[in-house]
Amino acid sequence: MFVRALHTEMMARNAYIHHKKIEGSQLPLMIAVLDEFFILSGKWQRLAKTGDDATREQPESDSRNSTRERRATRE
Repeated sequence: MFVRALHTEMMARNAYIHHKKIEGSQLPLMIAVLDEFFILSGKWQRLAKTGDDATREQPESDSRNSTRERRATRE
């Protein structure tokens, strides 16, 4: 649940930066304290590859597709 919350916050910040066309340095810092970085890293990679229960239930227009669309429009 913690990893999902961090990921959601990160994606929201990224979208806000692109929408408002501001620098990331204009946002307040996001600080997360972790006991074991390697556990977080593994869970984060697994979440990125397979998603979680909430993202697996979404239709084909999930966040991975919208990320690809955003990358394509920037190029």
